[in-house]
Amino acid sequence: MIELATSASTAKTRGDIAKILDTISHTTDGVYAVDETHRIILWNAGATRILGYAADEVLGKLCYEVFAGRDEKGTLVCQGGCGDMVLARTGALVPTRELLTKTKDGRQIWTNVTNIPVPSDQGGLSTVVHIFREVTAQHKTEQLVQRLSSLMNNFAVSQGTVPNTAQDAPSRPLALTSRERQVLRLLAEGSNTPSIAQALVISPATVRKHIQNVLKKLGVHTTLEAVAYTSRHNLLSPFAE
Repeated sequence: MIELATSASTAKTRGDIAKILDTISHTTDGVYAVDETHRIILWNAGATRILGYAADEVLGKLCYEVFAGRDEKGTLVCQGGCGDMVLARTGALVPTRELLTKTKDGRQIWTNVTNIPVPSDQGGLSTVVHIFREVTAQHKTEQLVQRLSSLMNNFAVSQGTVPNTAQDAPSRPLALTSRERQVLRLLAEGSNTPSIAQALVISPATVRKHIQNVLKKLGVHTTLEAVAYTSRHNLLSPFAE
């Protein structure tokens, strides 16, 4: 259930986002919205489940005091004069971000946040809707893959060996299909079979088939090996097509 601030000043905003609420009210993702003053005016059950705050604890509060997101370097991203709000006001595309935040009980989690500016019927910005999900597990997997790749490279250097490019790296681009590359990218982000099936709107059986094809084409035996191989050879970069 989504709860909205009920002050008269937010009545127009509530009308502007009514259609959006119809589509997102039942999502398991966290959803919150802020007005132009950074005050939280919307907070759904998903946001409560992820961060632990009930709607009546956060409505009317400054979003950056509640979310207080930081980037990979520990730099505070959520603050007054938010860059995303500036972009939203200009009508520019607001990027999706991965931010480190704290739950109500003090636990640190990584979240993937998508920002949706909602213009007012009278022109200008009405509100910005934030849709977020926890990606702590995926983030840890990415860090593990990076460390694994680094260890493998360091070991090769310590042994004075040079990778056999004829065997270790393909002499031509791998014949991965577009769908196989999508599956591989999601695997690298830490997604499992059910979540990949949901993201790509295909069956789990189809996902497993794509994974089998990827493993065969890369010449590896496990998804972890596939992800490590992908990271080592930068297969998912735009230039690896």
